[in-house]
Formats: sequence, C-alpha cells, structure tokens
Amino acid sequence: MFTQGFKGPRVIQCVSFNKEVSMCEAHAFILKDGQEEKILESVDLVEMDGDEVRLVSIFGDRKTLKARLKLYDNTKRMIVFEPLISGERQENL
Repeated sequence: MFTQGFKGPRVIQCVSFNKEVSMCEAHAFILKDGQEEKILESVDLVEMDGDEVRLVSIFGDRKTLKARLKLYDNTKRMIVFEPLISGERQENL
C-alpha cells in the first residue's frame, strides 16, 4: 500500500464490499495515563500527515490529534494512538 519514496499524507480508508460485509470501522483510542481512552467510534478514515492525525467516522464526526500510531488491531477493531503532546487535550487541535 505504501511505497518507498511516497511523499504527502498517508491515508488508510476502510471499505465495504456489500451491505453485509464491512471491513474496518474500528474505534480510535488514545493512551492516557497508561490506559486506552476511546476518542472516536466507527472510524472510516485515518489520515497521517507528519505528527498530525485526522480521523473521520462513518457518521462524519472528525477528530484531529498530535499523535503517532501505536497499535492497529483489526481483530479487536482498535486503532491506538500515543499522544505527542503530554498533558494537553487532544480533541480538535
């Protein structure tokens, strides 16, 4: 999916094959005091540009974080981010 020398934002988008089978729609979490705190449900789009992460849910809800990807677990439907700014609110930076 990603090629060496690729420039620009990296985008992960989830797709539906039909009305019954859907891939992704994971929930996004941010690590806070060693615990995973849910920040957005049913994430359909993750766009990473430098240290900024933009998330969009299937409902159109949006969040922007200063974070890095820590874990993506498709079986648990989890995307976990580690904040780059400690002690500050991450919502809609």
